[in-house]
Amino acid sequence: MPRRAAELKNAGPLNPAAIWPFLRVISCWGDGHAEIARANLVRRFPGVIVQPKGLLATEACVTIPLPG
Repeated sequence: MPRRAAELKNAGPLNPAAIWPFLRVISCWGDGHAEIARANLVRRFPGVIVQPKGLLATEACVTIPLPG
């Protein structure tokens, strides 16, 4: 895929949206110490939903995100 390879080569690390043009949702930790990183994701991926997780554990997903 030479065309896509050229797009990725020109994307650069400061434009991650060019690497993932069809990205619609980022699911990540977003509270406490992760708040700074979550805010950075929101800034770097305009138009992408950043869905912060509440409480996650290896035993179960404890938080169920609801539209709101």
